[in-house]
Amino acid sequence: MAEQVAEAQVQLWEYRVVSQSDVAMDNQVKLNRLGEEGWDLVAVASLRAGEVPAAYLKRPRRHG
Repeated sequence: MAEQVAEAQVQLWEYRVVSQSDVAMDNQVKLNRLGEEGWDLVAVASLRAGEVPAAYLKRPRRHG
C-alpha cells in the first residue's frame, strides 16, 4: 500500500497595531478586551524616543 504523506499546514496570522495611552488602566482594559477577541500581545514598542508605545498583537487568521 502506498504511503500517504500529509501536507504540513502553515498557520496564517493576522496582525493589529494598537496605540496606547499614558493611562495604564485604560491600556489594560483595551488589551483585556482584545484578548477576549483572540488577540495575543507579542510586543510593545515606540517608534521614536519619548512617544507613547504601540501594542503589537496577532491571532490565527480565520479561514473563509
